[in-house]
Amino acid sequence: MLNSLVIGQTLKTPSVRFDPEEGSLIIKGRSISEDSFKFYNPLIEWVDEYKKTPNDVTKVSIQLEYFNSSSAKRLYSFLKRVTMLSDASHKVEILWHFDKDDEDMINTGKDFETLLSFPVKLVSNNCEL
Repeated sequence: MLNSLVIGQTLKTPSVRFDPEEGSLIIKGRSISEDSFKFYNPLIEWVDEYKKTPNDVTKVSIQLEYFNSSSAKRLYSFLKRVTMLSDASHKVEILWHFDKDDEDMINTGKDFETLLSFPVKLVSNNCEL
């Protein structure tokens, strides 16, 4: 059985809490590491293992206050991998959290939805757009 993946937040990397039993994947904080490959590759590898026996519902919660362009590329790769879990018997929900006044983060969530060709729910203070 796949173990949970838990990574503590640092000044340059977000916290990660992936729980295979709950089908919950949470990334929270800031992602401004110079080596985003080193940070995100274990997350992508974890999803590759998780997709062998995924939950019926997988909920991905992206709660980033800021990320750099290098992180954006790896985050896209991660989310693309997660969307591949979606099929007739497995539902994937991506929640994109933002501060209510952060237009850039709202637009970035919409951009990811377009790039992924997959629904991304925008969430602000428990209100979905």
